[in-house]
Amino acid sequence: YMLELIIQADLDPAVYYNLRRNFDEILDTSVQQARLYDRGRIRQWSEEDFRRLAGVSDLPLPTPLPKRVLDEIDKIKNVYPKNFQNGLNRSFQYLPYIRAEFAKAGLPQDLVWLAMVESQFHPRATSRVGAGGMWQFMRTTGQRFDLTVNSEVDERYNWEKATIASAQYLRLLYEHFGSWPLAVSAYNRGEGGIERDIARAGGERNWWRVIETPSSASHIPTETKEFYPKLLASIIVAKNPDKYGFELEPHQPAAYTKVAVSGPYLLSDLDKELGLRSGTLADLNPHFVKKRTPSRGTYSLTLPAEKQAMFASAIDAVSQYRPTYASTGSGNYTVKRGDTLSEIASRYGTSVKSIMASNNLKSATRIRIGQKLNIPGAGGGSSTVVASNGSYTVRSGDTLSEIAGKHRVKVSDLQRWNNMGRSTRLRVGQKLAVGEPTRATETTVTASTREGEAVIHTVAAGEYPAKIASRYSVKTDDLLAWNHLTKKSTIRVGQKLKVYAPQSSQAATQVASSTPSSNASAGGTVKHTVRKGESASVIAAKYGVKTSDFLAWNGLNKRSVLRVGDSYVVKKSGGSSNTRVASAADSGGDMTVHTVSKGESAWTIAQKYNVDVKELFAWNGWTKTPTLRIGSKVTIYAQ
Repeated sequence: YMLELIIQADLDPAVYYNLRRNFDEILDTSVQQARLYDRGRIRQWSEEDFRRLAGVSDLPLPTPLPKRVLDEIDKIKNVYPKNFQNGLNRSFQYLPYIRAEFAKAGLPQDLVWLAMVESQFHPRATSRVGAGGMWQFMRTTGQRFDLTVNSEVDERYNWEKATIASAQYLRLLYEHFGSWPLAVSAYNRGEGGIERDIARAGGERNWWRVIETPSSASHIPTETKEFYPKLLASIIVAKNPDKYGFELEPHQPAAYTKVAVSGPYLLSDLDKELGLRSGTLADLNPHFVKKRTPSRGTYSLTLPAEKQAMFASAIDAVSQYRPTYASTGSGNYTVKRGDTLSEIASRYGTSVKSIMASNNLKSATRIRIGQKLNIPGAGGGSSTVVASNGSYTVRSGDTLSEIAGKHRVKVSDLQRWNNMGRSTRLRVGQKLAVGEPTRATETTVTASTREGEAVIHTVAAGEYPAKIASRYSVKTDDLLAWNHLTKKSTIRVGQKLKVYAPQSSQAATQVASSTPSSNASAGGTVKHTVRKGESASVIAAKYGVKTSDFLAWNGLNKRSVLRVGDSYVVKKSGGSSNTRVASAADSGGDMTVHTVSKGESAWTIAQKYNVDVKELFAWNGWTKTPTLRIGSKVTIYAQ
């Protein structure tokens, strides 16, 4: 690009001739820089590479020792002897592992003392410029070597993983520069900085000369000039501590083990349950940023070896962490460290677009700590996702263990309360009871309440337990008991309910003619069991009916997910059963079609028409929070 600009300038040809050497240097440097900044994955080293490096057991010491090394030895003795002493004592905990990993990488064993230079072997060290952990990785460099760095996990502080990353980085630097003084200095300054220093020194690759050459020395930071000399000084003193006035009080390695943990648990809760001193697990796992295991995924937790046997019972006794989200007032939220717009939207049951529209945000990624956000449709107080009726609506990505953690209950209790057996399978939009049913509603099913054969009723839009019970001429309490529900339970469109209707009742006869059966009935109704690969449109085509009719018969919508093994009604000779029209008659209200405008959500629309959000969901066949676009149509039955 630079050469194109020069050509466009239409300079005198003599200029090109007089500056030809400069152009050659620029081109050579550009090629080197392009290779340097090629950040592809680290190549796999061959056995030959390992043999070549394994021959270098220790770093060569220059003779005589340069003044810079002698100055660093003097600083160790007189400027920061206490810090160095503490680092020496700590090193005994980590050196066996570090030496083994560096040996695997074929690195000189003396390089293990780089951890002394960087952090005095402290896994929790953080520099003023943001470098973190024992090996002082910057965020981007750590991620380059596969260290996870996010709002919940920062593996720069996982000293074992960071050690492996450090070994990879050092061998990559040595491969690039072919000299340990240059490679170690690049660990501090970066590859690009060292390349520029070499270029300023006229291509000189002897680091001791580079840092003394005026043209390059003036550009090299003092920290980088002292970095390799400090490493050599640390090696010399660490190998001869008595000679330099240090007495070792080694921290011997303790016996630790690792266990896999899924879901968020407070480390302080586990400390207490395991009988550990407060803060023990946080000290052993500094990479868990929030002092709890991450919300999603499975991670390794380090704990004292003697506690391994009791860990399973301890974690079973501890509830998962349930976050509470403080609100600054009705519909407002204050952004905290680690928040993202998608997470906030999920907490409040709204969409990222709705929050952006309500706050005039132009980017979903640019929110700042302390910023006040208006949340469309959010009420005051806490933004907890627990439903007021003691139920929880399953959302995309939810797991049973996460839901149990949010509500401070056990997974086994959730399974029992919802008649799930040992199953953990969930469906988006499914309603789960999240509390013990009250005794008043736990009706014992006796012979007198089971007079007829069981009929399976599929819940349609606008239906509720009392209405269904009335249709079948049974008691509401009986209907609830037969289906392990309580008066606080919420039923959903498409849910299957068992009804023991009296055989002589007119309701039973009506239902029998409209309830799916294994064979075609007189009314032309059949029950179809979903097979692998089938969708609503595929099933409708098989029976020669409209997809919209099939969806309506089963209380479904276009976004509903059909699962293998589920059964649905098909009316081979019937017409469409419009569930929305039925809902209008049931509600006794006039149907209104609302056109969505900018910033509106389901919650704001429900408030505008003074209707319940659940009814709005039922009227429109929504099974999960919809993303409403400007111009979308929403059906409302206003009183």
